[in-house]
Amino acid sequence: MSLVSRYRLQFLIAWLALDPRTRAQVSPRQVPAVVGLLAQARAMQQALRPWVEALLIQRQRLAWTFALPSLRGRLAALVQEDLALLPFDPQELRHWQASHLQFLLEAELARLIRLLEAPTLLMLRPGWKDHWEAARWGLATCLARIAQLQGALAQRRYADPSRVGLPGALGVVWQRLTAGAAASAA
Repeated sequence: MSLVSRYRLQFLIAWLALDPRTRAQVSPRQVPAVVGLLAQARAMQQALRPWVEALLIQRQRLAWTFALPSLRGRLAALVQEDLALLPFDPQELRHWQASHLQFLLEAELARLIRLLEAPTLLMLRPGWKDHWEAARWGLATCLARIAQLQGALAQRRYADPSRVGLPGALGVVWQRLTAGAAASAA
């Protein structure tokens, strides 16, 4: 795990653990649409922490990050889009098919890793000067979106729950984010 991703993850964990009043003092800027979902974001961070840390360590071991030559030109734009996202509209989530929700869950997990690995200088929100603040809110939003998608998928019944929802998405994303590195390392 790179130093940037390690520190970013540790700061996020500590920030989400703060009392809401203390968090408001520490974070002068807020994303109102996310504030009400911070408890869900924290719960999701706690659930995903072992997987995230293991994946970041594996990617570091394989010397594989999102700064691939094919992605370098687009990384800044992707990170900017990632930081501007807001939580899903709960009404929309009810109408989407399970396959679409699963696809979005996998995309959010990959986004979480991209935001943890992205260079700090790319962490910008319009009108914000603090890169770390933008990173924290972007990560909190991503975690809230993952929680929303997991909740929407949990409301549906499946023949094999290990292949759908968070368990299935974790395996797919792990494979996706490490397979190219393993092939190039061999």
